[in-house]
Amino acid sequence: MKKQKDKDFHLRLESLSSIVTGSCNYCVLTLPNKQKVEFVVDCGYFFQDDAMEYNKSFPFKASRLSFVIATHYHGDHTGRLAMLYHNGYQGAVYGSKYTVEYLKKKSISGYYEQKKVLNENATIWDEKDSVSLINNLRDLEMNKPLQIHPNIEIVFFPNAHCRGAIMCRVKCTWEEQSIYVLFTGDYKEKNVIRKSWIPPEYKEEGPINVVTEATYGLQEKPEECFDKLVTKTIERNGNVLITAFGENMFEHSIMRIKQLKKKGMIDKNLPIYIEMNRTFEISQKVLSSMPSNVTFVRDMVEKTVAKYDKEQKIVILTERGGLEIFLPYMIQNENNMIILTNHLPAQSNLRKILEIPRGDTFIYMNQKIAKLAQVCNTEEFSCHSYVEEIERLVKSYNKVNAIFFGHGDKYAKRAMAGYTEGKLQIKSFVLKRGRAFRISTTAVRYE
Repeated sequence: MKKQKDKDFHLRLESLSSIVTGSCNYCVLTLPNKQKVEFVVDCGYFFQDDAMEYNKSFPFKASRLSFVIATHYHGDHTGRLAMLYHNGYQGAVYGSKYTVEYLKKKSISGYYEQKKVLNENATIWDEKDSVSLINNLRDLEMNKPLQIHPNIEIVFFPNAHCRGAIMCRVKCTWEEQSIYVLFTGDYKEKNVIRKSWIPPEYKEEGPINVVTEATYGLQEKPEECFDKLVTKTIERNGNVLITAFGENMFEHSIMRIKQLKKKGMIDKNLPIYIEMNRTFEISQKVLSSMPSNVTFVRDMVEKTVAKYDKEQKIVILTERGGLEIFLPYMIQNENNMIILTNHLPAQSNLRKILEIPRGDTFIYMNQKIAKLAQVCNTEEFSCHSYVEEIERLVKSYNKVNAIFFGHGDKYAKRAMAGYTEGKLQIKSFVLKRGRAFRISTTAVRYE
């Protein structure tokens, strides 16, 4: 009898992405009364050229969705939310307060961006769909359960991946039976100002199914070298140029510099120039705890002053446009240090500059430039999880039924699944487009 109940009461899980971008988990809860409840967790845009075709349609009817959850604001998780309304969805999109505020501000500009990229006749949603998204965004408090459907309860937990990121626990019930699924989104255990946290009482529920990321696979966590690079450069009377594109890299960089000043490892009066424009947002918490002697430079005059300032200094770039101003000048001094904190794709210009031997010349912005400064890349400020972080998350639960790995290439996902199944003795599965799983109260199987 129990097997029949499990067959009639289950959650079907399908990822719409086999790669890093385009994150979207399509879920269908089947109840013993034959009722079905459909929902999605995230609805991202595909940015890889060989996956752009997937942006044009959904393998489900958006009009049938009961609700939508956004784990965080990044475009590869939210870039197609407006398209759901274009395809007939009429319900709400739930996210954290920050995610909701961000998406409201960016929804209309998102329409014009895709219009610019695709051309006017090929747009995949209209401006009115962006307006529908604005009017249907709903924020949900952390750790406060919401009975979103008679048979489904959701609750958000803080996630350190980025500002406003959440993990979502979905509880599906039928009479005394329950299915628990934790969607982590892109997961990070902690960073300098945020920490992921799940209240203990939620870890004592029935067996949990964890849907998480595999961005780095089994790659080891990078050695921390930022502090040493900065202090050694200052000791030899050099200047430091830091690329900190994105809030996570910026927050880590600025907080670490503050600690170096506080510990007396660099002079508290050393000038720090932060190159930014009006679109880059700094959280109030970071803004109120800036290190001493910080100057924000926004227009060309201010940036030129920062560039040619003869005092020892640290320059932090928050956007790629600043490279054109500062990189050619600072890379031609052998005492200087250029620290690249972002991930560098294999064929990117910054990767090429990193790999060019010191003393050689290269072409940048139609200029022939000598690479005399030391150039280093550190990914220690990454906002994605390493295998030990996933392992600690899983071990914190009393019982884990299965783990599903997405948001990564196939090799990273396979490696993670093999590791957790072998070491942790937990059923582990790889998410990819076109493959679905059936999660019941007792087991998981391929659909």
